[in-house]
Amino acid sequence: MRTYPIAGGRTRIDNVMTGKWFLNDMLFEPQYSYIRQENGRQVEFGRLLFADELQRYLQQHPQLAKPEEGTEAYSQLLDQVARHAAGRAETLGTRTYDAQGRVLKDAAKFFFTTYQRDEQGRVQTTEEYSHNSPPTPPVRQRRSVFSYLPNGLVTREEVSEEINGLAAIRYYRYQYY
Repeated sequence: MRTYPIAGGRTRIDNVMTGKWFLNDMLFEPQYSYIRQENGRQVEFGRLLFADELQRYLQQHPQLAKPEEGTEAYSQLLDQVARHAAGRAETLGTRTYDAQGRVLKDAAKFFFTTYQRDEQGRVQTTEEYSHNSPPTPPVRQRRSVFSYLPNGLVTREEVSEEINGLAAIRYYRYQYY
């Protein structure tokens, strides 16, 4: 993994694995992503795409044939191009904080999660929503309500899923040694 600062206050993260890597029968190519932080807090994350740069590189080097995606040759060529190019940033998600630095909302392309907090700043309720695209209104998928012990540890989580009607209550017990 390589990390380094790039334009716009972002940090680039290259998770490069050459060759074919499989996890649960899924093929993984080299992945290039970024995060943007403000005041030490992550406010944006996304991926870096190199299709245009790869195409230009192949046009500049006509003796090379474009390797088939999913091959080790493709992974190596993509990494060679990516090491020398900025890429195109595609934002995948954002995070919003309150004045005390606590997360209020996590938003991604097709879903978002909101957090309501009590006076002590502990998460009381989370609500997860999904949406296909504007102007389609978001649909609540899941709601979780938390209860705490006097020392601040979670004692209970009540989860309800809106789509399939499932509900669950999780109780937490702590042991000290």
